[in-house]
Amino acid sequence: MKILYIGMLNSSHTVKWVNAFSNRGHQVMVATLAGQTDLRSEIRPDIRVAELPKSGFKGYYLNGPALRKLYKEFRPDVSNAHYASGYGTLARMAGIPDLILSVWGSDVYEFPYQSRLKETILKKNINYASHICSTSHCMARQVEKIMGRSMDITITPFGVDTERFRPAEGSKEDPEHKVVFSFAKLLIPNYRADLLIEAYRLFVKETEGAAEGSELRIYGDGSDRGKLEKLAADTGLPGISFMGMIPNTEMPEALRGSDVFCCVSDSESFGVSAVEAMACGIPVIATDTEGFVEVVSEDTGFIVPRNDVRAIADRMKLLYENEALRKTMGEAGRRRVLENYDWNLNVDTMLELYRKVIGG
Repeated sequence: MKILYIGMLNSSHTVKWVNAFSNRGHQVMVATLAGQTDLRSEIRPDIRVAELPKSGFKGYYLNGPALRKLYKEFRPDVSNAHYASGYGTLARMAGIPDLILSVWGSDVYEFPYQSRLKETILKKNINYASHICSTSHCMARQVEKIMGRSMDITITPFGVDTERFRPAEGSKEDPEHKVVFSFAKLLIPNYRADLLIEAYRLFVKETEGAAEGSELRIYGDGSDRGKLEKLAADTGLPGISFMGMIPNTEMPEALRGSDVFCCVSDSESFGVSAVEAMACGIPVIATDTEGFVEVVSEDTGFIVPRNDVRAIADRMKLLYENEALRKTMGEAGRRRVLENYDWNLNVDTMLELYRKVIGG
């Protein structure tokens, strides 16, 4: 197939999709706004990148003619715009036919509630598309809520490469081993690393031996890092480490060096970070956002109320003191990922939809 992917090339999600299509032998072009090509070096060399001339918010409205020209030159079998607000608008303005539109998260959870105009734009984009994709069932329900009707939405989970994300070999039964709690997200308000630091402080305070027998590793970077480092320093605990931003290629090893993964976001449309941890055989403590509730089951981890420091600390204590529970939950998490979130199966689902659109 000739696939036109319309979306941002400064997202690891884009890199993962287009590389997967290319690996399967398909011809791929990525059309992206100027200034959104940060990860260009990470895609396969046989993938064509078309950087549209206009950048920023106005680019979604002014790049229509340029995208239409590219479409006519490339003559794709299928076109898929990712992100229903910005790139959905661009694809509609360009008049791309038989468009597949993939919703991502903030485009349906935040954008339509910012103004009546934005709600109208989003609805136009969704109505224009011939097919809608969502990475989760909960996000598909959000689309139906916005549109006020039931819809035929294809669920295309953003799973993981289960060969790369796999459990560590050997055992962590060394009596000197510290129980490592880890967190990996942007350090911005929504992902609530501050909440986790407070929970860790409470857990250590109330658990004998935890100050010497545990660590909290925080992976990521962002606008809140300085504030979070001060918060961690104020706890007086030496076991809190800021590991910085690491490439996704290094994340499997980071997870295999962990014992418990913590995701405490205020909102999450699909819990890919939890899925990655579960694939590595790591139990998860996650907040009750729709995305985490969908992927984390009761046998693979704990769901706690958002903003509940007490609940997070209690689950940390339980998992810290119970190695057998960590092991059984980790094994169950790995099985769940293999059954539902294996990346190769997810790519199969997307390509099956593409063939259906071509056949139609």
